[in-house]
Amino acid sequence: MELATKSSAEVNSRVHEPPGLEARRSERVSPETSGETCAARTIPPPCFDSATCAGVSRFATRVFLFLLVVIAGVSFLPPEASAQNRATYTGGSIGRSLVVTPTVLRNAAGSQTINIGTTLSINLGFYRTRACSKNATPTTGDINYFFSGCVNLGTGGGNKTVNVTQAMVNRGGFVVVVHDAQFGQTLRLAQWIPLVSPDIVLSESSITVAEGSADVTYTVKLNVRPTGNVKVRVQRGGASFVMRSGGNNVLNQDLTFTQSNWNTAQTVTVRALNDNNVAGESTNITHTTVNADTADEYDSASETLTVTVTDDDGEMVVSRSGALVLTEGSSGTYNVKLKGQPASGQVAVIRVSSGDGNVVKVNAGGGTAGTFKDLTFTNSNWNTNQAVTLVAQHDDDVADPSSVTITHAVIDASTTANEFDDAADVTFAVNVSDDDGGIVVSQSATLTVAEGSSGTYNVKLDGQPASGQVVVVRVSSSDDGAVKVNKTGGTAGASQDLTFTNSDWNTNQMVTLTGEQDDDTDNESVTITHTVVDASTTANEFDDASDVTFTAAVTDDESVEVRVSATSLTVT
Repeated sequence: MELATKSSAEVNSRVHEPPGLEARRSERVSPETSGETCAARTIPPPCFDSATCAGVSRFATRVFLFLLVVIAGVSFLPPEASAQNRATYTGGSIGRSLVVTPTVLRNAAGSQTINIGTTLSINLGFYRTRACSKNATPTTGDINYFFSGCVNLGTGGGNKTVNVTQAMVNRGGFVVVVHDAQFGQTLRLAQWIPLVSPDIVLSESSITVAEGSADVTYTVKLNVRPTGNVKVRVQRGGASFVMRSGGNNVLNQDLTFTQSNWNTAQTVTVRALNDNNVAGESTNITHTTVNADTADEYDSASETLTVTVTDDDGEMVVSRSGALVLTEGSSGTYNVKLKGQPASGQVAVIRVSSGDGNVVKVNAGGGTAGTFKDLTFTNSNWNTNQAVTLVAQHDDDVADPSSVTITHAVIDASTTANEFDDAADVTFAVNVSDDDGGIVVSQSATLTVAEGSSGTYNVKLDGQPASGQVVVVRVSSSDDGAVKVNKTGGTAGASQDLTFTNSDWNTNQMVTLTGEQDDDTDNESVTITHTVVDASTTANEFDDASDVTFTAAVTDDESVEVRVSATSLTVT
């Protein structure tokens, strides 16, 4: 086709036609419906001048010009909108995060406010934002997100008023989407906004608090921003606990939430009360709104917290807690009772037992001491003390025995008050000191002897030294001029040493005291002392043995003579 054969109008058209239009101006042959062969025809260019475009609609020409401008302008769009830079939505954010606050709205139709922003830079003014009553997982280019069930929120970020529709309420939420504002409908960002019924949120569904133990806490807040203030009344449902507020015990307390602190947790403190009831209790704390001081949407909000109070009264009370020190042959007494009252007709049986009945025996309520004794408590005597006596047993050795443990335990098989089955055992120690490291002297009262005569008594040990060890006891007179001391086979003097071994420790050794002659007529009183000689004693258990003393009384045997020189005396 030669350009020279064209009219001036055709030339102008060719000069100004957009690239690629030449392909659409190719000649083509079209068969007629009659089957005749048609001559080749040239498709004319678009008309720009009505004078030269006979038969061409002016309207069609304008449409063509508009499309030409659009096609030419695509190459000048911002990179964010160009086809080659468009990201693909895959069910989450598309390379960026859409931030819509609050993330939860009230489950009610009507106007609610949200704030739209992004965590990464994006020109929101260039994109359109919509709220759509769709599910939370749109796919790329899903046209339903733009032409069905969507509310146009305009462009740009900041506060937006969403007219929540019943369809959104029925679905339980809506999707906020950001998409191309002018060129196509490619999704850029999306965030699911659930709709929930206004309610009270508790950090716990149940708590357990024990009598006599530390307080327990939980928190309360709201789940959606209210349209006004909300007052939540926290009230106990049982008498076994209280709440703490301002350092005081309270039966109920009010928590006020506003539009600014609605999702800030407020703490509630719970404390169990001590009582004599041995049964635990399961009760609750109710959380309801005070309608007169509460935004309308929260009028029916309520939550219940289950409270389990564990009782500490199913226990025993033992008056002694520290170690008890006894000497062999001695005893000590203490008391036992219950902390809580069994139900009528029920009993709790406590067994008091000795870890070693050969060292310490147990007695209670009379009878014979033994390795253990059982104490029975009823509904009427549960808080009456029952006395327990511990008796340290005597033995022949001189060593202090090991500490003995006394245990108080509930006998489940005999106890019908089941609340006491889990009562903790109570124990303490008994330390027994030995009384065998001493001297046994048969004479305790005054021994009287006359001058020139003698008296005897016996000495032995009260405990057996270990094999190969000895105990030396010295018997001494405080005045050997009046009384001398002697032993079998010895020589009388101021003192005598008696030696005891592992084999003869309990065999009496005889001591003889002799009253000495003097010229005076006075009676004498002398102290006789028995003491362990540490330097000669190898059985160390006797080193601290107490001295044993008594008095020896010496009666004088001199007589008094009266001589008269004259046979008669005359007095005038």
